[in-house]
Amino acid sequence: MLHILVILLKILGCILLFLLALLLLILFTPFRYQFELKKEVETPLWGQARITWFLRAVVFSVAYINQALEYRLKIFGFQVLGNDPEFLEAKEEKRKRKAKKEAEKSKKKAGSDLKEKEELSAASLEEKARKEEAPEEEAPEKEVPKEKASSNKSKGGSGNGKKTRKGLSDINPGRKLTGAMEKLKGLRSSYEEYHLGPVISRLWQAVRKLLSHILPRKLKGWMRFGFDDPAVTGYVTAFAASFYPLYGKRFRLQPDFQEKCFEADCHGKGLVRPVFLLYLIVWLLLDKNIRDLIKVWRNK
Repeated sequence: MLHILVILLKILGCILLFLLALLLLILFTPFRYQFELKKEVETPLWGQARITWFLRAVVFSVAYINQALEYRLKIFGFQVLGNDPEFLEAKEEKRKRKAKKEAEKSKKKAGSDLKEKEELSAASLEEKARKEEAPEEEAPEKEVPKEKASSNKSKGGSGNGKKTRKGLSDINPGRKLTGAMEKLKGLRSSYEEYHLGPVISRLWQAVRKLLSHILPRKLKGWMRFGFDDPAVTGYVTAFAASFYPLYGKRFRLQPDFQEKCFEADCHGKGLVRPVFLLYLIVWLLLDKNIRDLIKVWRNK
């Protein structure tokens, strides 16, 4: 008995070690990506990107060429998703083969059912012939009891069959809107009570950390852009300038405050570690104001 218990504990330990190794593999193996982007004044946008994971065991590629989007997903070299013509043709052929096999199976089943029906009809004809040859016996007549009139039929009345319907006056279309407004007022008072300023500052720090992690670490080329409103162009430029230490050496950003435009010729590489995303979530939850705000949301 003890020997069996030791074997079960070993098996359980191996399973736990395998699950732990799988979890560490998922958390610490980064998703790597690379992209290229080209856009000139008189030419359409051209771009392609690829994301790989675990020594290219999983590869997802997407391309935008000639104003058409094409994507592929491969796992261990086998394509499982995509919209390229080759994959779609292979998928259609596979569907046709499957439909053909199902049609053959249904045909065989229909033939077997027909044969079974013929056998049953032949057996029923033989049984009928045997009954006709046998002498007919007069069956004794059975007394049919008289039906008793039920006294409860007349008690149903027209009152039981009526169904009550809610009138239009019972429906209040503004009830949900009023409840939503009261909920928003409660959330606003909760924001004021639980220090909205530090929460926004903490969230902004998390956004900066996230962008610093996921933005390309190797970026080369240039980009020229401009919006209809020069103020929007200024906001985007100020936001991009905060990440200047990451790309300023080999990448050139050219904001245009005079006209709406977009031109680019750049390529870059980067990575994303899932363990960093987990760290960022834990870092946010360590803040007391954020925890209090989450409690308020749950209570609402």
